[in-house]
Amino acid sequence: PPAEVLAGKSHLYDFDPAGIAAVLGKLTLEGARVQHQAKCLEPRCTERDTSYNSPMAFLPLEESWRAAWSKAVNASGSVEESTKFAA
Repeated sequence: PPAEVLAGKSHLYDFDPAGIAAVLGKLTLEGARVQHQAKCLEPRCTERDTSYNSPMAFLPLEESWRAAWSKAVNASGSVEESTKFAA
């Protein structure tokens, strides 16, 4: 039925402020993950994606990036301001 077009495998039928807050609480600088995809990075990739067998690697986030993001977030309090350094 048309009402289920966007449901997919799961659909949130009820507004759940506590659930939303719990998910948003997990979006922290400490939990940030950055993904780069480029053929030139293949030699650095030591693992394979399970879906497409694409080369990949899990590496720690560079501390200089984390420090810059932290400084920007703490100074501005906004996502827009905190991402300007990457432009």
